[in-house]
Amino acid sequence: MLCLLLSVGVALPGVAAPPEPPLTFHAAFEGSVDALSRGEGAPVTVEGPVEFRAGRLGQALVCGDGAATLRYATEGVLRATSGSVEMWVCPLDWTGQEDEFHVFLEARDPGWLVFYRYYQGGILTLLGADPATYRAAAGLRIDWKPGEWHHLAGTWRAKRLEVYIDGARAGVVNDPPLPERLAETFRLGDDPWHVQREPAKHTLIDEVKLYSVPLNAEAIAAAARGEAFTYTPEVVLDLTVDPEAGELHVACDAAGVVGELGTGRRARVELTPEAGGGPLAQAEISDFPRDMGETTLAVGEVPEGAYRVQATLLDAAGGVVAEASAPFTKPGPPVWSGNTLGMEDEVLPPWTPLKTGPAPGIVECWGREYEFSAFPDKIRSGGADLLASPVALEAVLGESAVPMRGAQPKVEQAGETRCVLTASGKFAASLTASVRQEIEYDGFVWTDLTVDAGYGAPLDELRLTWTMPAAQATLFHADQLKWIGNPAGALKPEGWSSEWTHFVWVGNEDRGLAWFAESPRNWVASAEKPAIEVKPEGDVVRVTLRLIAKQTDLQGRREYAFGMMATPARPRPADARRWRMAAAPRATFEIIWPNANMKWYGYPEPIDGPAFAERVKAAHEKGVQVVPYVNLNYCSGGAPEWLYYRSRWASDPPRDVLPSDVAQMGHASMGVCPANRDWQDFILYRINEAIEKYGIDGIYIDCWCPYPCQAPPCGWTDAEGKAQPTRPLRAYREIIRRVYALCRETRPTPLLMVHMSSEVVIPMLSFTDTLLDGEQFRSAALKDDYLEFLPPDMFRAEFLGRNYGPVEFYLPEFGDEHKQAGSPNLAAYLLLHDVSAWLIWCDPAPFLRLHDTLDPLGIAEAEFLPYWKGSGASTDAQVLASAYVAEGGVVLAVMNTGEATEAKLVLDLERLKLAGLAGGTDLLRDEALAAEGNTLIVPLARHQGRVIQVR
Repeated sequence: MLCLLLSVGVALPGVAAPPEPPLTFHAAFEGSVDALSRGEGAPVTVEGPVEFRAGRLGQALVCGDGAATLRYATEGVLRATSGSVEMWVCPLDWTGQEDEFHVFLEARDPGWLVFYRYYQGGILTLLGADPATYRAAAGLRIDWKPGEWHHLAGTWRAKRLEVYIDGARAGVVNDPPLPERLAETFRLGDDPWHVQREPAKHTLIDEVKLYSVPLNAEAIAAAARGEAFTYTPEVVLDLTVDPEAGELHVACDAAGVVGELGTGRRARVELTPEAGGGPLAQAEISDFPRDMGETTLAVGEVPEGAYRVQATLLDAAGGVVAEASAPFTKPGPPVWSGNTLGMEDEVLPPWTPLKTGPAPGIVECWGREYEFSAFPDKIRSGGADLLASPVALEAVLGESAVPMRGAQPKVEQAGETRCVLTASGKFAASLTASVRQEIEYDGFVWTDLTVDAGYGAPLDELRLTWTMPAAQATLFHADQLKWIGNPAGALKPEGWSSEWTHFVWVGNEDRGLAWFAESPRNWVASAEKPAIEVKPEGDVVRVTLRLIAKQTDLQGRREYAFGMMATPARPRPADARRWRMAAAPRATFEIIWPNANMKWYGYPEPIDGPAFAERVKAAHEKGVQVVPYVNLNYCSGGAPEWLYYRSRWASDPPRDVLPSDVAQMGHASMGVCPANRDWQDFILYRINEAIEKYGIDGIYIDCWCPYPCQAPPCGWTDAEGKAQPTRPLRAYREIIRRVYALCRETRPTPLLMVHMSSEVVIPMLSFTDTLLDGEQFRSAALKDDYLEFLPPDMFRAEFLGRNYGPVEFYLPEFGDEHKQAGSPNLAAYLLLHDVSAWLIWCDPAPFLRLHDTLDPLGIAEAEFLPYWKGSGASTDAQVLASAYVAEGGVVLAVMNTGEATEAKLVLDLERLKLAGLAGGTDLLRDEALAAEGNTLIVPLARHQGRVIQVR
């Protein structure tokens, strides 16, 4: 096998010999910008002044704002199909906590290869066919110190991108879109994109090396230690199966070791039993276009069992160049297909059966009432009207808005689980519409709208609009797939608008109204008018959805589909404050993470069945429910069923994630689409097995985002003939409803938890008991102060729980160095909103102290008086105070949202059921607080929180 020892030493001045393969480029910056290169070593252009300073080895190049940017020739140096970049980087005046880009290497147009620091995250390796078609391997947000050196590396090949920081792999992504070729030049430096860096930022770059092959993890770790490493040629195998044809497709990624870099090479591929024995199938690959070779092995008649696929890359003389193997399991037949687990048509607790009447169009469900003509005329939640005017469909002609007229609802189906109403009407003789509304028992309403323009109707707009009482529309939340940037908070006087997005909710701290859709199919966008607009108008708030936003000559029929849902979607359990996640004292449920517990990530089968059964039994004896982590829209790449049946299940575009905890288990999590019935049947079957074998009480569902998919039945074709995706909200809703139903059929006290940070898409969340939110702040420059990123209005709009339905839990994201300082204030902030925490990524001590003190007071049964409703504790506007009136006394959660102050909390003794006021004690700090009459004196540092037991 060919091996090559690569040196990490300094390039010698005056030595012009090209580097030895696979090294193609080495810029040491020893007083010169010239590089040792297998192409042109001198830069094509130099922008900015060239300056050298002391480097990681010898000297380094100063880069950044106003400093040097170098462009070198790509030919002979960078390959589109495979390669590696490594360099040493030293920030001079930045840390990585700033929201700023640092682009170290880029080749763009044609193709796109870039190695950079994302402005709100870590180091990325990105490869794409063009700036609109790419994938990126990303590391977590970095926090560096100026003057410290860090080793960075990135690798790319047809099947994988990787990024490394200080020798450790920080991110991986599969199947990047390979460019046909790369730009004629690439640049080195530290340049920003989009976000202007103020003040200017500068970086030292040293020992930049490029390779024609993707280096492996061991080589990169050695380079980060400053050691020479041995390069060994590698090939990577990717297996897919056509179960109907009984064929195993083998793709052999021979990045950088075939073609012009290794002529005459071929690969021998064999399928052998894991237990030993000769090959059961074999083939040869002699053609490697763009470094990729493929072949097919017949496996239809191969018995069930464990096998290995072995690939041996041979040179022209038959010598072994590289070897690779991959496991392959032939599973049994799909016994799960067509099962009906969780599909019973029945009303599940805690909901009540639907009621219709007395007039057509009136439908009642738990806590809410809808009254329809064609669209809802009235919607009530908790006895309060959510509509100030009916939902209306309007055709706009010039300055005139013509509403759909003549619609009278007809009841097509009236049952306890769902009702169907239809109606039709017209705008003008040539423009008519028909509407079908389906209402389900949890308050979910789905609308199918058909607009018929006959031979033509010129329109300026077609819009859906309604108004809400201003008091019921103070907050909003939308999912724009921005992770940390998703809108949530108080509705400002100027309102909020957006291009098409699939979910928006408008409401207050008690209730609200959500609108959602799966795709913008048949919507017509305009650069001048937003698709979605929420705007205060005096004592009402107007919501406008522009299905057609610009002049359009409407011809024939157009169909639209969308949904509405009043919230909260379910009642808050009376004992919600008793719900507690292990390892908190008096825990009520425990999440079982896959690592060291389950065979594959997100898959409901333990490594050690008997031991897992004992663990569940022991937890139940303590009154703790056991909830293992199970994915409903991902499948581990290691699961045998994935390899064999993934052609049925995989999402399009493909999704794969490989964060560190997933990577520890050896396989990426691969995206599946819940709209695929066979996937639903499979995962329900496996969850049911886990319930029957081990008595689990539910599942923890991660990554519950409505990912776009264009695989059947999701995809659709736009007016230009391009395939477009759907965000299959109803399919996500159906699969979790089936799991919810299954757990309630089989367990006495089941529990489901969904993690869906930044995206509280309520139609997908009715059928979960609990909701976990907060991970998005891992991508922020969070230190010890959540108020910098999570103001109270945002908390009430997204994290409160009670205005949506599921019980909310908060996921802290403190770094180790900030846990102790930040956790007490977070504990007070969560108690201010009556929300519990999962005690990870924080200092649990202040939370545990509150549990131990407040539980005996009867906090679980206490009356909660929130600050937004008048808690009985009034003070300055910058200080918020919520009260808990319990049998054992009164507790105040206090938060200072401004600078340091001495707050005077004037207590309404009657409202708080207090006979008098002697003082208080800060339970987080064991600090006594004085009182003057009915006023509590509370010193508060900037953004400080206190939890006060009133004496």
